[in-house]
Amino acid sequence: MCCAGSRLFVEEDVKDEFLSRLKEKSQKIVVGDPMDKATQMGPQVSQEQLGRIKSYVAIGRDEGAVFIAAVNAKVGRRV
Repeated sequence: MCCAGSRLFVEEDVKDEFLSRLKEKSQKIVVGDPMDKATQMGPQVSQEQLGRIKSYVAIGRDEGAVFIAAVNAKVGRRV
């Protein structure tokens, strides 16, 4: 499954609580081998896709985005 959400709209009065919970949940995501049942997020399909994602992150930073959680991205190996 791919869930490529690019924006979240959150009401101001719940923003801080929402961001706190989002960060907490994000840090618990298990990244790894997609064949491992414990894995929640596998590697990117290609170096090209990883580059595309990194460019979106750079655009966000340039536009003033604040990042609350990060994961070291990896490209999967062919089997």
